[in-house]
Order: sequence, then structure tokens, then C-alpha cells
Amino acid sequence: MTWFKENKFLAGLLVITGILAALIIFMGLKFGGALEERLGEISAKESSLKGMKGLNPYPTPENAEAKSDSLKELLDSAKTMQEKVLAFRPENEENIAITEFSDGLSASVKGVKELFPGDKALPERFNLGFEDYASGPPKESATGVLNYQRAAFDWIFREMSNAGVKEILNVRREKLPAEEGVDWNDSKAMAAYLKKSAPRATSKPKPGQGRRAPKAEVLPEVAHRMPFEITFRGPESAVRKFLQSVANSDEYFVEARIARVKNETPVPERKKSKTAVVDDSAAFGPIAGEEPAGDAPATKILDRVSGGENLTVFLRADLLLFKADQKFPELK
Repeated sequence: MTWFKENKFLAGLLVITGILAALIIFMGLKFGGALEERLGEISAKESSLKGMKGLNPYPTPENAEAKSDSLKELLDSAKTMQEKVLAFRPENEENIAITEFSDGLSASVKGVKELFPGDKALPERFNLGFEDYASGPPKESATGVLNYQRAAFDWIFREMSNAGVKEILNVRREKLPAEEGVDWNDSKAMAAYLKKSAPRATSKPKPGQGRRAPKAEVLPEVAHRMPFEITFRGPESAVRKFLQSVANSDEYFVEARIARVKNETPVPERKKSKTAVVDDSAAFGPIAGEEPAGDAPATKILDRVSGGENLTVFLRADLLLFKADQKFPELK
């Protein structure tokens, strides 16, 4: 204390210097942190700008307007396509009386039997694929969609007869959810129905095969599927004519899943296999209003197997019922 008393000026100077030094250090730390934060923000903005410059197109007002116009054109095209496929929908989907459905089915079966006379022209106990309802009626809540399918099958068999097909070996129709009392539009009920009806694995996976595959992207469904299978026999010209009539139909939209054609006799002057397979690729039926580009894809396989008097054809396909409630976003 004696030194401070004897050197008041110097002591005061030291105190003031210490306070100023502490203040400078405090301010430096405070503004230094703010400066680092600003530098980080600048770096992030530079990185974002660099990423945007790498986009194609670069997000300028002009490019954004062009992109918006392109999207509008795409939506207009999608709406036009929707109008074309909705033309395949039935005029009336309302459920009908069970007796009305049964009478319509009986009339169709009778008409098809007249088109294919003979003991072996049709499968035993043929009922247009609705063999389950030969002895009992369906649920009334399913009569609307079943009546649409019944009319489509009636049309398919008549097209076969018109094409010259003489023999139907087998018809198999998969049950629709409505026949089990499940609404197509009830997502929870449909999920439970599909889980219940899915085939169960009969063997354990091999080592290394037990891992789950990555989940695939699920696209929105635009149509309800009604799977069926038909096996028939006829000359190559009749098979080709029938497939082309299905492909060019403006009444029903049928998508082929598998088409297998087998020749009864060797193909002349060719050493290729007598069996051709198209699997999950051939779509029967151009969109209404569009001209087909040559032969339908499924009919091209006949070029590889034609030559015999008769061809045996197995066809697995889906009759499509397009949804009418599909909505598209509106752009301003």
C-alpha cells in the first residue's frame, strides 16, 4: 500500500491500463465469435450458390418460367391421356340385383356355347370363368364390377369366335376383392386382404438370402386389375386376328402379363425353339384415339412360331378398370 500512496499517478495508470486491457479482450472475444459466425454464413451461402450453379437449368426467373410452362404441358398431356383411358370405363358401375346378374351370366354362357359347338370346344362345366356362381349367387355388393367383367369376358370369347378360334382349353378368373366383401378404395381393408391372399413361402431362405430387398418406390395406381387366364387352340391366322382385335379394342382395355404360344408341329425351315414367351411386357391395346404402330407387341411372337396348322396359346392378362377419381395438381 505504501508504494501506491507514494506513486499515485503510476498506480492509477496501471489500474486504468488493466481495465482497458480487460475490456479490449472481452470485446475482442465477443466480436471475434460474431465474426466467425458471419464467416460461416458466408461460406454456407457460397456453397449453396455453387450447388445452384450446378443445377440444370440454373434457377433464374427465365428458367423457372420455362420449367413452369413445361410442367403445364406435361399436366395437360396427362389429363388428355386420362380422358382417353376413362373412355374404357363402363357407363354404369352401380350394383344390380342378383337375379339380373345371374340372368346376364346365363345368357352369356348360352351365347358362347352356341359360338363354340362340340363336346371338346369348351372346358367341362364351362361358366365363362364364373364357375363359383354356377351353384350360388355372388354378394350383391359385388354385382356391379362382376357384371362389367362378365360383359368383357362375353366380348373376349365372341372376338375369339369371330377370329376363327375353334377350341377353348381352359379359363381361370381370379376372385376380386369385392367378392370377399372388401372395398377397393379402403386402403386398410385392401392391405389386410392382400396380406391374407398372398402366397406363403414353402421353404426357408438360403444363407445370404434372408435380407430384405430395398423397398421399391410405390407409384399411385391408376386402374383396378382383374386378372384372368385363357388357354385356347387355333390356326395362326385366327390367333393373330384375335390378338389384334384385343389390341385395337375401344371397348375394353386388356393388359397382357404373359403370352405363351406353342406350335403343334415343327416350324418349317427354322431350327429355333417352338415355344415363345413374352413375360410382363406386352400391353394389349393402344390408347383410344392413337393409331397402332404396326402389329401389337404380343402378336410379333407369332412370327417365330407360325407354320403349323394349330397353335396352343396361353394368355395371362388383366382387365383394367381405370379410376375416375385420379386428380392432378393445378398450377397457377
